[in-house]
Amino acid sequence: MDAHAFARTPYLVRAPLLVREILLALLSEADNSQHPLVGVFGYDEKTFDFVRQGTSSSLLKLANNYVKANAVTFEVNERLLKTLLKNIGSEQVPICREATEMDCIYGHRQVVRELVMFMADSLADTFTCANMDGIIKFDPEVRRMLSRADARKLEWLANQMVERRCVKFAFNKDKMRERTYSHMRYERREGIKDMLVSKKATNGIMYFLFSEENEDTVKARRFRLGVAPLKGRPNTVPPNDYIDFICFWIANQEIPELERFLMAHRKFGYGFDVLWSLYQRAEHSGEFDQRILDAVKGRANVAKLGMPN
Repeated sequence: MDAHAFARTPYLVRAPLLVREILLALLSEADNSQHPLVGVFGYDEKTFDFVRQGTSSSLLKLANNYVKANAVTFEVNERLLKTLLKNIGSEQVPICREATEMDCIYGHRQVVRELVMFMADSLADTFTCANMDGIIKFDPEVRRMLSRADARKLEWLANQMVERRCVKFAFNKDKMRERTYSHMRYERREGIKDMLVSKKATNGIMYFLFSEENEDTVKARRFRLGVAPLKGRPNTVPPNDYIDFICFWIANQEIPELERFLMAHRKFGYGFDVLWSLYQRAEHSGEFDQRILDAVKGRANVAKLGMPN
């Protein structure tokens, strides 16, 4: 989505920040997958461990996926919120609090501060207000009072919402789990790309293995990783290694190309520029054909024995 679209729908920017704060609040409370809160969020051991190991940046991407899937929804006690808005700045608002297992999450002030900013940003234009029903709903009076509140009043409102548990979060466990596993696959794929580039992957092999990659994305990835552009031709390899590479490739032809290149890197220890060169050479000359491979191996055995052809 472009910048203009984000400007038209502010909650698409603010909502992931809010959901990330909720995730960070969970991680500050739960130290292992057996914590009761983990089940409330819909995580199992594998997905919780993945979230726990996430960086701030990766958690924001994950939160963005949750928002797009509407996996996290917010329920605000509108009656209490309206009372708070009518009494902004006053300490005469009665405390009305229900104890729940989520109290430790609601007690994180940054979570509710982000919620208040989210609500305020989402009032930026009427289009957003009319199309954010999947996120949060307010009647016109509440929206009007929120739109008139300045930064100081919003800060006060955030504190009061925390004290009085004015907000509740709901999690669609199936969506949370599905989106987490999807993001895990994405992160693994991105990690593999980084590893390939750091191990001298050429533009050609990146285009071959990943349809979404192009010259600009590979260049940007090299820059981010601090990897210098490749220069010159790849190093040559002994003839026997070339034959062994062909044998290896044919023996594992049921395995996807990406996995075969990773396995070949572990087996032979060559950079991916060399492996790509070997693959192209064999592919272009037709030496992945088993009959040609048998002939090549036969010539190699004759050469080892010092016998004439």
